Amino acid sequence: MKRPQFVLVLLISMLTLSSLRMVYIIAEKETFPDVSNSLRSVVLAEQRGEIYDRNRKKLVNRKSENTVVALPVEKSAEILENYISKEEYDSLLESIEKREIFVCQCDFREENDFVKVAEKYKRYTDDGFCCHVVGYTNTADNRGVYGLEKSFDKFLTEDENKLIFEYNRSGNNDFLAGGKNGFVSQNYNSKKGIQLTIDYDVQRIAENAMRLYGIEKGAVVVMSAESGEIMAMASAPEFNQNDIASELDDENSPLVNRALSSYSVGSVFKLVVAAAAIEAGEDDFESYCSGSLKIGTTTFSCSNGIAHGKTTLENAFAHSCNTYFIRLALKTGGEKILRMAENLGFGKAFSLAEGFYVSPGNLPDSISTDGMLANLSFGQGGLLATPLQIASCYSAAVNGGTFVEPKLVMSLVGTEGEETMADENRYKYRALSPDDSEKLKNLLINNFTEGTCVPAKPEGCTAGGKTSTAQTGWIDEKGEEILHSWFSGFAECGDEVYTITVFKENGVSGSMDCGPVFKEISQRLCGIMCK
Repeated sequence: MKRPQFVLVLLISMLTLSSLRMVYIIAEKETFPDVSNSLRSVVLAEQRGEIYDRNRKKLVNRKSENTVVALPVEKSAEILENYISKEEYDSLLESIEKREIFVCQCDFREENDFVKVAEKYKRYTDDGFCCHVVGYTNTADNRGVYGLEKSFDKFLTEDENKLIFEYNRSGNNDFLAGGKNGFVSQNYNSKKGIQLTIDYDVQRIAENAMRLYGIEKGAVVVMSAESGEIMAMASAPEFNQNDIASELDDENSPLVNRALSSYSVGSVFKLVVAAAAIEAGEDDFESYCSGSLKIGTTTFSCSNGIAHGKTTLENAFAHSCNTYFIRLALKTGGEKILRMAENLGFGKAFSLAEGFYVSPGNLPDSISTDGMLANLSFGQGGLLATPLQIASCYSAAVNGGTFVEPKLVMSLVGTEGEETMADENRYKYRALSPDDSEKLKNLLINNFTEGTCVPAKPEGCTAGGKTSTAQTGWIDEKGEEILHSWFSGFAECGDEVYTITVFKENGVSGSMDCGPVFKEISQRLCGIMCK
């Protein structure tokens, strides 16, 4: 063979062998699985920071739900078939076909290689416990919308606490049974949050008492008379934080926090008139009640036109005698009463947290006629206040005379549970002398021995209170005026004094509507505080 021909044959042979080798290599590559893989993850929950009561009991995240993660293999469907609904089962099969992770809530708990189980916190229960204080979030983006969830939204979300499920997939998007598959906590169980002055047990007592005695629209405030710390703040009706959409059109306005909304006050304001009179040295004033009194062209009556006869401050306060308090107010003077009302918190605007505002109510700037003063003397004539303001007023009356702005947030809690005390920039000043405070306290105590408060007297503790039935000027569908009922007072539990204010919209009387609630709360409060 000639040399050129030999070289040509050799080249063709080499090319042929090379091509065969390439085919072999390609075939070999297709024969072996792709061992390259990547770690994937699914975020199962994004948890906001905690909201605690004063004793570090949780007010949110109190319950958890069983979260099941099914890997995209046929064995998962076989395992879960009897634990999930037909619709969920079909969704599971679809996920397996698409080679996607399937997540659901069900009672399956026996974790294995194909189905994984974790406990995921449920932010809110459906019973509306402490809902007007805690507030709620937007389900679309988990941001705070109302209450303290809104006030502390940035603080409660800045750490991005997450519960994650991680799993391995091949380059062909196949699930790798031998890969790393499991739950990962990204600060999910962090202790970070806010600690409130609310007491879980007292809040529960207040809410249950309102239900027990039929306060369908109203509020209860329980606070420490000494510190101004709010132990309970309940509003009715409650709302379901998990279903806000259904609450928006409710004619009873459940999203309104009635503890912070202003209403006609009525006779609980007589405590303020008494305080001004005592300070002015008029506490020995006596009068005669014939059941009504004409001031100008207006006739003012006591309840049901009852004639109380000869009255003193003590028995006029106990029997809520309007004519006595009109005469007492005229003798004391409108300016002194308005100044005392302002000192005791009426007309003041303040907030419990950023954006968590309390209505200032309405306190007249001045009194220009005897008729205006007569109306003010028993809490009418445009006077408005919130249940929280009334509770604060009564606290100053019985704590030695110091007005303390209410406090709701106690501290900020760090990730390891460390506390940073909340800002203490609150109103605190002398509103009454200690001697005058003691006289007011005795007036309230006396109301449980005679007068309208007697049925509400609690057993086992020293207490005092005042009833109120306020005219509103609102007319219902029957053409009758709507009345608001009040009961405000205090209960001594060991060394502590707590003020309790109960309010009911569209009531009958303070004694009938709110007195039983006051009694229930004060007895149970003293029961747990004196253990």
